[in-house]
Amino acid sequence: MSPPAGVVESSDQGDILLILEQDRPYQQIPKMTLRRKVCGVFRSPYLVICTLAVCCSAIYLFYGYQTFSKVPRYVHIGQFPKSPLQENTNALIANQQHNQFKTTTSEEHKESQDLPYGKPEEDNGSHPDFLVSDKEENKSFTDVPEPSSTTDNIVHGTKRIKATSLSLELHSHSNTSTAFAATENSTSLEDEILKLQTKRKQRIADVCHEHKLKIGGNFLYKDTYRHIYVIEEQKLLFCYIPKVGCSNWKRVLMVLDGKRDIADDITSREAHAHNGITRFGMISKTKQEYRLRNYRKVMFVRDPLARVVSAYKNKFADLAVYRTAPHVFHMFGKRIVKRYRKNPSPLALATGENVTFAEFVTYLTTTNERLEFDRHWKEMYKLCSPCRIRYDFIGKLENAYDEAEYVLRNMNFTRSLSFPGRENSHPTNVSSSRTDQYFENFSKETLRALWDIYHTDYELFGYQKPDYIT
Repeated sequence: MSPPAGVVESSDQGDILLILEQDRPYQQIPKMTLRRKVCGVFRSPYLVICTLAVCCSAIYLFYGYQTFSKVPRYVHIGQFPKSPLQENTNALIANQQHNQFKTTTSEEHKESQDLPYGKPEEDNGSHPDFLVSDKEENKSFTDVPEPSSTTDNIVHGTKRIKATSLSLELHSHSNTSTAFAATENSTSLEDEILKLQTKRKQRIADVCHEHKLKIGGNFLYKDTYRHIYVIEEQKLLFCYIPKVGCSNWKRVLMVLDGKRDIADDITSREAHAHNGITRFGMISKTKQEYRLRNYRKVMFVRDPLARVVSAYKNKFADLAVYRTAPHVFHMFGKRIVKRYRKNPSPLALATGENVTFAEFVTYLTTTNERLEFDRHWKEMYKLCSPCRIRYDFIGKLENAYDEAEYVLRNMNFTRSLSFPGRENSHPTNVSSSRTDQYFENFSKETLRALWDIYHTDYELFGYQKPDYIT
């Protein structure tokens, strides 16, 4: 029996070798061999792991290059030039003293020109009637008797000239003393603020040097790109931190950026959601590097655990705010209720309302939750990267009004305004004594876990470790 068409019989081995002559072109044979080799590679776990490691490294390098902006490595603060704030303050003090001297000189010059009887004669002691006694210094002009003759008119008129001149001199001296006292107080306050700035910058430099492998590396934290506002008109970079007076600062920045004319008319929703200010991450890498080198940089901080209490009171304890808050806070509320409340009701699971402070702290101290912290309670150094950006001014909320006014006066902004008053402050701001009350009933282990989260902020910004944490 002959073999079917397309089949050749092998007579050497006695086996039948089937060759499909027309089903597969010759060019496909190498491709099948390559597939077999690739499949053979993935049969080895070791080779699979190596391949994945190479792919992940390539993706990380590409993503890091595209996303993060490199800034200069750590340099000690002493190697930087003098802060522009200090130069501006010295110039301001010198200008005030010059204007004060100029005002006093012009008043004296005006005295000699506006006298009713012309330039008075020089008092050489030969005319005792021209001298004004101690009693006459205290008399008003109505106490000077009317002259009875031409000679008396000259004499008494000259007395009036002398009395007027002396009265103006005393009045001018009184105003000058008051102005000098005010200037002196202002100068002493500004000097104190400058000294505090020097200490704060040096402390940050020292702590960053100590923890340079831990804090930031060579890159900015990703949240920094969202939290730095770029005010082009004023050549200013301002890093805002939620729950650190940021509502008022956003109002100020909108005015400085020309978005609005008056800060007090801006609502909280406008300041947060519709301010129209450019963020650092919205500009190109080249522009980022230029602005980091040449623009003035400002940030404000506050006591870390007081900020945590403020965030809880605003986002969870205040139901009116919670119900109108963005959806992300409802997600946090539902997650906290579901994971950290015993026997939650169906309504609580559905809404996430009425989260207690104890539940919130339990959520914070759970290690797995830290990677997804919201910016309102995320560590401050992760929002502004103070170890990678050398800020010209580091203010504190505890002294916000004096330090904010100092910034607005001494940075030579083209728009003049004052920091919004205390009545515009958010009611969730709490004092240190009231902050302590929130942590009275927690265990030592829980408090230590909180300290582990926020101790870097305490060290960087010079806040004292709370007594209730041991």
